Amino acid sequence: MSAESSLSVLPESKLADAAQQSIEIYEQVAALYPNSAYAFSNLASAYASVGKLEKAIELQNIAVEKSKEMVQWHQNNLQNILDEYQKQLGTDNVQ
Repeated sequence: MSAESSLSVLPESKLADAAQQSIEIYEQVAALYPNSAYAFSNLASAYASVGKLEKAIELQNIAVEKSKEMVQWHQNNLQNILDEYQKQLGTDNVQ
């Protein structure tokens, strides 16, 4: 398991009990791995889980942009997550 993966597991375990602490950990992961699409996607997921969909969409857009160098499956996966956040918010700006 990579360091990035290890750091990503920790906030998942805390998300239900300490949402803000989990968000802070994910922010640190994104700062440590600024080129990681999934670091930003995980951070977006944390914000979405506490109802901050606008912030989740902003971060997921970053994840989608960073995924352009990845294989198509990852690009599609991250775009689908973005589409779902936009649908939840009611801003179907699907590209």
